[in-house]
Amino acid sequence: MITRTAIFLLLLPVFLLYFNASIAEASAPPATLADRYIARAHELGLAESRGWQTLLLMAPGTLHAPASQAITPNFFLAPQGKYQPAEELAATLQGIFSPTLNEQHAQCRFPARTQWLSEKLNIAAENLPHPECKSFNEFFAEANPAGATLVFPVAYLNSPSSMFGHTFLRIDKVGQTENTRLVAQSINYAASPNTQDGEIVFAWKGVFGGYP
Repeated sequence: MITRTAIFLLLLPVFLLYFNASIAEASAPPATLADRYIARAHELGLAESRGWQTLLLMAPGTLHAPASQAITPNFFLAPQGKYQPAEELAATLQGIFSPTLNEQHAQCRFPARTQWLSEKLNIAAENLPHPECKSFNEFFAEANPAGATLVFPVAYLNSPSSMFGHTFLRIDKVGQTENTRLVAQSINYAASPNTQDGEIVFAWKGVFGGYP
């Protein structure tokens, strides 16, 4: 017959192993924690997931490997981050755990990436550095978003090029009224066509993505 004492002694090494692992993770240097989460992300294949590549504005590859549509160098932390989602993920995790707590901290520059990675990797908030992110907090407080509205600003609903070529997202504030919504912040995504192009060239480039 196995006594409670025997069961306790059998399970004690397991408890000690789990306890020591938890203590080690909580007390590990930031760089070490970043490396652990990078390895875990690699095991889970997060860099190849649609969620991560969407955060990087990467369209699915067709004839070639996916590449980000972002052209601003500051959008990337890795030298080849535009083309290498795994390198950008590793650089982002290194940046998230960076002890340099200024406005350029990765948590301030990429809050959506930080949230997504924290959820996927179960990163405890107490293990993360806490930069102030003053600029982002001021911007978010000013936007004070309650929701978003998709707006079709033209009347030619029977014209697909007009209906879908001029849409934008309006950011609706908390307590917004019919009057204040006219000056609400918006996010617009539009092509920049060449005004010298004729109708046929314009249609061709517009349909197949020939304009920036």
